[in-house]
Amino acid sequence: MTESELDPQRLRQVVVPAVDAVCAHRMACGRTPDLEQLTAIREALEDHVLQALQQVDLTVMPRDWSWEKAAEAFAADLAEVLMKGR
Repeated sequence: MTESELDPQRLRQVVVPAVDAVCAHRMACGRTPDLEQLTAIREALEDHVLQALQQVDLTVMPRDWSWEKAAEAFAADLAEVLMKGR
């Protein structure tokens, strides 16, 4: 997949639940993220998801494959890693 095949606004929407989960975890641990930290978390998740999607060969994916669902699952996995590491 190429970056031009993705809708950047939709990518941001798909990553939001993962960002929310990381932020909720940080707040539960007594660390309320500021706007700069929120932006950094969102950008990092978006970048990692984008890099993963660029490795996808669409010619071998099933017809019902959705980059949005794949991005959502990958973002959730990344969020889990971030939460375990902090």
